[in-house]
Amino acid sequence: MFNPPPSMSESSPEDYLTALCGFLEKHRYLYDSKVTEFLVRDSWQLVPEMWREPLLALTDLQVASVELPLDAFPESLRDFFNDCQRLAMPRQRCSKSGVASACSRLSSSGQAGEAAEVG
Repeated sequence: MFNPPPSMSESSPEDYLTALCGFLEKHRYLYDSKVTEFLVRDSWQLVPEMWREPLLALTDLQVASVELPLDAFPESLRDFFNDCQRLAMPRQRCSKSGVASACSRLSSSGQAGEAAEVG
């Protein structure tokens, strides 16, 4: 069952996937390398120049809490964060017992082994 982000509740799965793929392709430079390569290969230069100063000005607390001063960001950076929120799938918190229960159901059905073989 398709459980879209609230902002795309009227969209088809195909429309959501198209929007998500477009977003990922547009920002490929942010995830297309290992974290260590970001520094070694100077990937910072791929980040739009107008984004760098506001991103570097963020405190550790702002980054950790994701409470960002969007009004101080250039429009393109605000658009990036707004698109992240718009395309984010709904999340559910699971208790440890809930996770164990789900793993147990997968193991008993044989799906856990199949999932492990895919990767």
